[in-house]
Amino acid sequence: MAVQPELNSDQRLYVQTIFDYFHEQGKWPTYKTLDYKLTRIRRDLDIEEISKSLPGGFANALSFNRDLNAPAILSVSAIYVCNGSKEDLADFVRAIRYGVERYFGAQEDETTFVIKSDELKMQLGLSELALRKVGTLIKDASEYRIYDSFGGIGEDGGWIWTLSRELRHFDGVETIDQYFERLNKSTTASTKTGFRLTSSTENVGVPEKRVPVDNSEEQQHVVPTGQQYPYDVALSFAGEDRIHAEALAQALFRRRVKVFYDKYEKSTLWGKDLYTHLSDLYQKKARYCVMFFSQHYIAKVWTKHELKAAQARALSENHEYILPIRLDSTEIPGILKTTAYLNWHEETPESVAEAVLEKLGKVSHEPLIHERTIMDWLVDEAQMTHGRVSVDLGDVPGIKHSMRMTKDHEDWEWWYRMWFQQEFTERMGFEPTEESITYALEKYREIAES
Repeated sequence: MAVQPELNSDQRLYVQTIFDYFHEQGKWPTYKTLDYKLTRIRRDLDIEEISKSLPGGFANALSFNRDLNAPAILSVSAIYVCNGSKEDLADFVRAIRYGVERYFGAQEDETTFVIKSDELKMQLGLSELALRKVGTLIKDASEYRIYDSFGGIGEDGGWIWTLSRELRHFDGVETIDQYFERLNKSTTASTKTGFRLTSSTENVGVPEKRVPVDNSEEQQHVVPTGQQYPYDVALSFAGEDRIHAEALAQALFRRRVKVFYDKYEKSTLWGKDLYTHLSDLYQKKARYCVMFFSQHYIAKVWTKHELKAAQARALSENHEYILPIRLDSTEIPGILKTTAYLNWHEETPESVAEAVLEKLGKVSHEPLIHERTIMDWLVDEAQMTHGRVSVDLGDVPGIKHSMRMTKDHEDWEWWYRMWFQQEFTERMGFEPTEESITYALEKYREIAES
């Protein structure tokens, strides 16, 4: 099993320096620390270029550590290639094994499964430094789906780990190699192979068919050959319209599109002269600029500034750069009435994301995970909690109502329909189709009746 990526000598030196610092200090070094250490080993090294050239898992997925003050980040698979990592990874696997046992040993009335670092310290005999290392490895392994949330790590090294139901897939894992083997099995469909499902209109009277689609190439950068940019897409919007921009940002991110969305760039933007930085970004740093035009957009100073920068870029291009999305009929100075646009209220975040992918030249447009797969997980979760689920009825803002309802209750289907819809939307960033909800209800009914 090839879990160890091929690195050149410069990359390996970079990674080894990070790990050595982590091993000594119990925390990740900053870029400035790496620069200090590496340039005294090899004065010709460009650590920014090395960082950006590393395979997935070696640097921050959103910024690739271009911010010189951002902490260096490694995944478990990156630590795996470092000399002297055996003890740290063994502690990580012990924590995973303990988490699995805790998950399956939960009491019947438990709906969440929480482990605190103090519990691991007592049960596994881990030192303060080992706890900090294990916590860091768990926290930065979010793509492995081993937690629903992770709190910390505080100054004292303490943290709180809310277990994910996906953690159960690592039941019986005893070594880091077994962990990677199990990980490969559980993520093959979502990271290496996509599944195509015929639409509901095509599917009438026909059994569901899943056709594997090779997505190996599309996991790389989606910008076509030629000019390369740090971002595939930059989003420009007024604060009042953030809910729409965030929905699109999430849909693009799920499809591995490198999107500039301010909430994803907090550490990068922190302390910068935003007037200069954003002007440069909207002119030079993205393949396309998606703009959410509305009455709020034209009224804001910052969006006017972003529009001006994007228009300067558009004038120098021989093809479209600004991709307008209309939220209302407000006229935008400098944008011709004949310019084609998408009407947000006639689209979904997913359909807009697909249109962006076409612009970027991505061949396959299939989501990495099909809706019914998500619904399978939700049905399984409802079963694990013995049918106790929480829904937002809208009567008390911010408060969800929790209930365990059996199939003989006259309102059970209405209650669980709402739960499936709300949970799917919260986790995926867009609403499920009616067919997916019906599928989940039918599957849950079978379980309830068995």
